[in-house]
Amino acid sequence: MLYALDDEQPDILYLHGAINNAMMRSVVAQSDSPMPPVCVQVTLLDGLVLGLSTFHSSCNYRSCSAYCRALPLTDDEEKLHALKLISNHMVDGRFDQARSPTKAELKATTVLKL
Repeated sequence: MLYALDDEQPDILYLHGAINNAMMRSVVAQSDSPMPPVCVQVTLLDGLVLGLSTFHSSCNYRSCSAYCRALPLTDDEEKLHALKLISNHMVDGRFDQARSPTKAELKATTVLKL
């Protein structure tokens, strides 16, 4: 699952996934609750530490857990904004280099605003 933070609204986290993703389905299915609670864990791998043996190898990382409320995005304009942030988080400027998502692709994609 991919994520991105909004630089203009740093307290907003967007998650992206397929509509058939079990976690996304679970959140969207809780439509009786306007913003169901979720727990998100993010790990950032800073580097691998390779020893002479695998026993002495490890990694340097940072991680966090966030307990928050999720809002499935239904507005195409807001969804496109989030997808642009997510794409550009992976490769700077990628969203403008690629073709725009089709209506079918937008419909097949779930974006959660946390």
